[in-house]
Amino acid sequence: MSGGKPVKTRSRDARHNREQRNPSSMLRFQSLVDERIAAAQNAGVFDNLPGAGKPLPLDDDSLTPAEDRAAYRVLKQAGFSPPWVELRNRIRAEQESFAAWMARTARQRDKADVEERQRLRAECQERVAAINRLIIDHNLIAPPVVGQLPLMQLWRELHRLEAE
Repeated sequence: MSGGKPVKTRSRDARHNREQRNPSSMLRFQSLVDERIAAAQNAGVFDNLPGAGKPLPLDDDSLTPAEDRAAYRVLKQAGFSPPWVELRNRIRAEQESFAAWMARTARQRDKADVEERQRLRAECQERVAAINRLIIDHNLIAPPVVGQLPLMQLWRELHRLEAE
């Protein structure tokens, strides 16, 4: 560079990188977005939008893989759900059953001898393993947009079993 001012791209890039890594800049941005949304609400910008007060159209299958759409429509019209939905419902039922079992077991635990406590621990391990197998099956077949279900943590459930 002959005689001219050096371009400050390096410092500008460094400042930009600092701002991206700085969580406070993200908080300021989020706050700005929240303020603008609130101002638009107060100004009535969101009033009288088309479809206001009506249910969302939940039959949009654009996120379903093209090769599965026809089969899912036939299943839906016949009153069935996609396999991953059926599995998710079964997992939810099993988790509720497990929670009820834990509540019943907590009432018995204080009166239980060492052998009975070991039996309860073994049953807890079996129940958690069975639910986790269902969760793994779900996570393998569910579309990515649905998200993965977290596995139950055996150590946490055993701790709850012994602490309650």
